[in-house]
Amino acid sequence: MPLFITTSRRPTRRVRSFCKELSKVFPRAAYVNRGKMNLEEVLLEASARKAGYALIVNVRKGNPGRIDLYDVSLKKLKTSFVCLGVKLAREMGVTPSPLRNAAVMVEGEGELEVLGRVLAEALDLPILKLEEQSYPNVYHSAVLLSPRRGYLGALNFLDLASRKPVGPLIRVKCLLPVEDLDA
Repeated sequence: MPLFITTSRRPTRRVRSFCKELSKVFPRAAYVNRGKMNLEEVLLEASARKAGYALIVNVRKGNPGRIDLYDVSLKKLKTSFVCLGVKLAREMGVTPSPLRNAAVMVEGEGELEVLGRVLAEALDLPILKLEEQSYPNVYHSAVLLSPRRGYLGALNFLDLASRKPVGPLIRVKCLLPVEDLDA
């Protein structure tokens, strides 16, 4: 299991639902209630479950506000980004389903490409530029990062054959400098 998913303390129902949907979409991921665990205990629990990475969803005004991704073996923050908003799969009328034979696809460059590389490493998936034409016959689903006007970009989980979503939509406002948060 490469990904351990949990929340910040005292999550709302919407944040718990979001985490459960992410655990259904990401291959080999597990959602665990945090309870009273501190960050060190969260990373120890992730290590005990043989997870390579821990994803912690923080609450802001009742919604997912910031997502932190930790490398469990190094006990180090890999990336952190602010969510401008999320749309749950159930709000789109979609049942979350696991990514099958997936890749991380990035449209654009800069910070979005940096985020794509970290996600690809954490999920143990290949990373492709959207312009590459080899994906339709090889990959069935994708984590698609595409730029948007007014904010950094959108993170979609798609079935490539039908181009329909298989998970929640995350609007990424910005990446946070990791060295400021890693103390």
